[in-house]
Amino acid sequence: MTRTTLWLAASLALLICVVPACSTLAPGVKNQMGTIVAYVEGSPDQVTSAAEKALKEMSLTIDYNSATALDGRILAHTAQGTKVRIDVEQSGENISKTSIRVGSFGDEGVSMAILNRIKENLQ
Repeated sequence: MTRTTLWLAASLALLICVVPACSTLAPGVKNQMGTIVAYVEGSPDQVTSAAEKALKEMSLTIDYNSATALDGRILAHTAQGTKVRIDVEQSGENISKTSIRVGSFGDEGVSMAILNRIKENLQ
């Protein structure tokens, strides 16, 4: 039953979005199967720090936070237990690929709110 449900969910996602990515309303931001992906100005440790600040401003609980000059990761959850994962990878000189996933299937609205806070915190 679980395997069938997972297969149906994956098939539906493929019908809704063209692989590998779907556009969002924000320019330069892609929704890859529920994960928001954007390129942000800043080193991975700077972007990870801005992401931590954004999550705290939104009253999320930080479960794990680690960053280096090459990459970063934050795991958090909402008051209702919804998992939030932010991955940051160096993608060039002072540019970081930032991936945000909220919940099992992704929540584009919440992910975009987090991304916007990250960008504000980098200014």
